[in-house]
Amino acid sequence: MQIGKLDPLFHTFFETIAYIVGFYLYSKAKKSKDTITDSQRNSVTAGCILGAALGSKLIVWLENPSLGWQAFFAGKGIVGALIGGWLGTEITKKIVGIQRSTGDILVIPLIMAIIIGRIGCFVTGFYDQTYGIATNLPIAMDFGDGILRHPTQLYEIAFLIILLGATFLLEKKKLNEGLLFKIFFISYLLFRFCIQFIKPTPRIYFGLDIIQILSIMVCIYYCCGIFNKKWI
Repeated sequence: MQIGKLDPLFHTFFETIAYIVGFYLYSKAKKSKDTITDSQRNSVTAGCILGAALGSKLIVWLENPSLGWQAFFAGKGIVGALIGGWLGTEITKKIVGIQRSTGDILVIPLIMAIIIGRIGCFVTGFYDQTYGIATNLPIAMDFGDGILRHPTQLYEIAFLIILLGATFLLEKKKLNEGLLFKIFFISYLLFRFCIQFIKPTPRIYFGLDIIQILSIMVCIYYCCGIFNKKWI
């Protein structure tokens, strides 16, 4: 099966829709579920956006340092955006003196935004370069280069739909503040660590790519915090 005949502008369209839906769900959750003041939330949001913007570009360069400055014009990375946004949030919280966790209301907006964004990645095919390595599995698809590949975008969408259902169930339980975000963060990063093995990315860091290195480092950090009951 061949996919990816749509104009690359469709990727921008879906990315824009992802931002709109994510921001709408975030605004709605902020009104009903937020645990900090509006001024504190505005500060945290600004730090998160700045960190995400920097992280999404930096990870592209780390993935392929030979690109040099061209890496900052070669797309964005979701894992870099998530980790950058997390670091930006934590730094901002330290500056403004926020002690409690603030990420739970972001989980559903983030999942929905990533799902929509991955639909855009899928329909634009080879241009987006988020496909997998060659495979003979029945689900293999030709993304425009004549090679049957893993449709890793569809794998990610399926995983996120399952994670979204689990999130709705977990929201009904009385979890420790911040734990819902940590479950999402760890689950997604572990998924990305595994899925990267079937993506044609440069493995220049001890046989792993930068997404795998960063994912496992953050997961170890968060798991240590969970076992020590430190809800950072």
